Amino acid sequence: MEEIIKILVVEDDEVDRMAVRRALKKAGLLVEMAEAINCQSAMEALAPWTVVFEEQEATAALVGSLGGKYSEGMRHSGAAYTTKYSPGQQNGRNELKLIPSNYPSAALNPTNFDCVLLDYRLPDGDGLALVKAVRRAGIKVPLVVLTGQGDEQIAVDLMKAGASDYLPKSKVSPETLSRSLRHAVRIYRAEREAELATQRLRESEERYRLVLEGSNDGIWDLDMVTQEIYCNDRLYEIIGLSPSEHQITSELFFERLHLEDQDRVKQAVDAHLQDLVELNLEFRLLHTSGEYRYCIARGKAQRDVQGNPLRMSGVVSDITQRKRAEESLRFLAEASTLLSASLDYQTTLENLAKLAVPRLADWCAIDVVRPDLTYSRLAVAHVNPEKEKFVWELQRRYPPKGDEDYGYPKVLRTGKSYAQFDVSDEFLTTVARDPGHLELFRRLNHKSYICVPLQVGDKTLGSISFVWSESGRRYTQADLELAEDLARRAALAAENAKLYLEAQEASQSLRQVVTILDQQQQQLRTLQQLTNLLNQRLTNLPCLLREMVGALVKTIPGAQFCFIMLKNPQCNGLLLSVTAGIGTEKLRFEDALPPSLRDAPPNPQPAWRQLAQVRVQARWQHQTR
Repeated sequence: MEEIIKILVVEDDEVDRMAVRRALKKAGLLVEMAEAINCQSAMEALAPWTVVFEEQEATAALVGSLGGKYSEGMRHSGAAYTTKYSPGQQNGRNELKLIPSNYPSAALNPTNFDCVLLDYRLPDGDGLALVKAVRRAGIKVPLVVLTGQGDEQIAVDLMKAGASDYLPKSKVSPETLSRSLRHAVRIYRAEREAELATQRLRESEERYRLVLEGSNDGIWDLDMVTQEIYCNDRLYEIIGLSPSEHQITSELFFERLHLEDQDRVKQAVDAHLQDLVELNLEFRLLHTSGEYRYCIARGKAQRDVQGNPLRMSGVVSDITQRKRAEESLRFLAEASTLLSASLDYQTTLENLAKLAVPRLADWCAIDVVRPDLTYSRLAVAHVNPEKEKFVWELQRRYPPKGDEDYGYPKVLRTGKSYAQFDVSDEFLTTVARDPGHLELFRRLNHKSYICVPLQVGDKTLGSISFVWSESGRRYTQADLELAEDLARRAALAAENAKLYLEAQEASQSLRQVVTILDQQQQQLRTLQQLTNLLNQRLTNLPCLLREMVGALVKTIPGAQFCFIMLKNPQCNGLLLSVTAGIGTEKLRFEDALPPSLRDAPPNPQPAWRQLAQVRVQARWQHQTR
């Protein structure tokens, strides 16, 4: 079914309009026709709210009337509009523009007509002025000019101004009119479809570009024939290169892959090209800063009819932040387990230093605040154990003065973290006290430095210094936050270990006090028992003495045996001896008497006074506590 053609006929003569209608009908065209009698009504029909007209001497009145009517019409309609009138000369022409501020461009919203048939002679202007006005307004509808004059110059001017065709009225027939209209409409519709397709493509490309920019991914496209690679700026940014200074090639890309990932990436690409295996893999790319960035690449090959790959395109996503977050969580979990493994204060901090190297630093030092408010280095770890001595020497030879504005002395003094993400040789020269100090700095090869406090509440227990040196890596704000989190956990573990040690010492002291009190109570009970025995005035002296030695052996801690000897002064012999304890059968009491008792003359004192010569001895061993 033939499509209906919508035509606007601009003709002030009713007879000519009827002739056009008859010709169209006779030509067998399915048309929908609208009529306009002058330039003003034609512009109203084509673009009700947009007028762009060239003012020439012959059409000055027309422009003024158009402006007045359009302005008045828009005021009555309530539409928002902008009026721009320039009376000055612009390329030899004056302009009048009446454009509503909320009305889209005519190029994006073409008129509803498929073609315009207009007479060259109109009451308020000529066809040339109208053609120019229509084209200046951005209206691309075909314009076929009918004229009673056969002037070729007019035809040339009309075609240059944008007319689609020029027909003298004397030669108009149903066939010529039909042929001209069909040709003009066919071209117009094709151009409009192409323009709409281009616009849709442009919008699609814009949406695609916005999606890609929003996804923050690097885009790559590899020509399998020429091996040329196109990469967007984001991919250059992931690697750390400048697009204006470097060109990414296959060789450069594989050189920047981590050694452990190169074979795996090559195998994945070959599997995709040869066996159609999905290309989706993770790898590490070397950034110009010296650190490796974690990336995920996804791609797909475009193939010819035989299945041979022609090109391969895809994206590279930087997942470094996500991987670091995952590693940080694993690291902190491992650190918590390690820190809780020991309740010894120094062991806890030594374990912390060893844990940090090499995962968080090339070398690490832990300094603590002593009770007298001096600073002491407690633990050191280095990826190269031979260089640990330089870390110890640095603190021994150049201890903090207390007023430094950098490093761990400032952290211990203020309780706030300190970071020097990029340590330059100029900075080291500035803070070094003497050439020896600078030499130690250079031996330890400071490249990046952060220091965080070990704090519990408002109390600063110490600090942890982390340094990148041999690896050439640089700390970031995220690394500083991770170090602070680690320090908080370490501070709690160290404080718990310290409190446990203090509790153990207090418990040991308490046990010693209790032991002493128990011994004193036992001795008091023994004395009380002896007093009770004496008060009973036992007539059986040996029985009394045996009770005494038995009580003494039990009372004195660590005593092996105890004995009492009663000497007879009349015969210089033993009158009585009693023993208690271990190994008493080997005792020779005569040898135990001192010479003064062995050789003493007979004592005329009564027997009961002889008790004064009773010798009590006990033997015990000191136990090592």
